[in-house]
Amino acid sequence: MKISSVFSAKALAFLLLGVPAFPGLSFGEMLEVSRAAYLPGERANAQGVYPVRITWKKPAGESPAAYHVYRSGSPNGEFLKITPAPIDAAREAGGQFTWADPNPAAKPGEFYYYRVWYQDAQGQGAFFPGTMAGFGALGAEQYFLEYNKTLKSSHSKITHLSKSNPLDKVGSETKNGNISGGLSYACRLVRGGLGGARVTIRYENYADFYIGGDPARGVYFSITGDANSTVNMASTGVMDGTITVTGMYPGKVHYDKVQIKNGDIGGGSYEVEPAGFPRTEIKWMAELRK
Repeated sequence: MKISSVFSAKALAFLLLGVPAFPGLSFGEMLEVSRAAYLPGERANAQGVYPVRITWKKPAGESPAAYHVYRSGSPNGEFLKITPAPIDAAREAGGQFTWADPNPAAKPGEFYYYRVWYQDAQGQGAFFPGTMAGFGALGAEQYFLEYNKTLKSSHSKITHLSKSNPLDKVGSETKNGNISGGLSYACRLVRGGLGGARVTIRYENYADFYIGGDPARGVYFSITGDANSTVNMASTGVMDGTITVTGMYPGKVHYDKVQIKNGDIGGGSYEVEPAGFPRTEIKWMAELRK
């Protein structure tokens, strides 16, 4: 682990040996680094990623002090100071401090690692013990784009969907996720075709991708629910159903306002509901921008 600061010999002793560097100086505790949390009043960066909230507790019996937050892209990488100014006692609430990291370079699907530096009134200090990892929530449109990677991957496995003749899409099949779960596809004619067709796609714990491609980090998006459509003889219609998402970014995607034109999605909007966020409409053309 690298830290972009110059330390005294005493501070270095604390970090490397785990012994008190400064007589009489106590240390606080990191309480939480948020993961996909809704933070009212905060804005997403250019990549659609919201800030991460870091929360820590002051040391017992602390005299006035200041803090800095450091961040790294890996647990053993270089930690850089990211607070533009010290966080002092004016920011305290009930013995706790919070700071939101806007991280303009944060990307979807990435973890970030944090440490808190404590400094006493005499200018002495050291890092709180331990490192905590977190990641920002995704804005509604970015959430849908990331979710849609799993959906498109699943569609590529359904052989009936690749047929050019609408009648060849009639039938049923099941497919497994690359990691877990599966889907069931069924297309049936309504009133012998006079009423168009009803297509149902049911997902059960379906997952194709790991976070960053690393199984140790867990599943990226796992989906359960329905994404169905009803179309007439002119291949125009509507969708219905809701998909519940677990994994790195829990939430829901609703299809009840999506329109079908010429046999494909061509109007209306998705309703995206990342966990903790309000339900938000995303125009159907959002998927064409990825």
